[in-house]
Amino acid sequence: MQRSQSSSDEEWDWEEHQRQERLSRMSRDQKIKLAAQHQMAAMAKFKEEQARQQALEADTDGLRRQFAIFEARGQKALSAADIPWPPDERVFKVATLRWHPDKWQHVSGSLQLPGSDEEAVLTRVHGICQAVNEEWAAVQQSLG
Repeated sequence: MQRSQSSSDEEWDWEEHQRQERLSRMSRDQKIKLAAQHQMAAMAKFKEEQARQQALEADTDGLRRQFAIFEARGQKALSAADIPWPPDERVFKVATLRWHPDKWQHVSGSLQLPGSDEEAVLTRVHGICQAVNEEWAAVQQSLG
């Protein structure tokens, strides 16, 4: 007699089942080591992203300083090399994709941060993404 499949049978995930079986066969120490490796990898990725963001912020601050110096020069003769051109659009696109809040919800989940830290991280990421978008809008406006 053939039994009909219920909705729970249809939702059964073979790969997840295999993963769970492998985990159940692992010793407690192996599980802890595996979890620590995943967390270390996530932290390394997070620190790398922080370093990239700090470099982007330093570049933006440098551009502002260069432009202030440029404006203070007055009517002196200039060449095209003297003009502090804004960053290429690709820089902003990369920064926007890197700091998009949706991406960071996934990243913060893999970091397994405590609730208050996760909220703080996502709040700061949202602020960074907003600042990048505002900076790009200012560049677009200045270009007319």
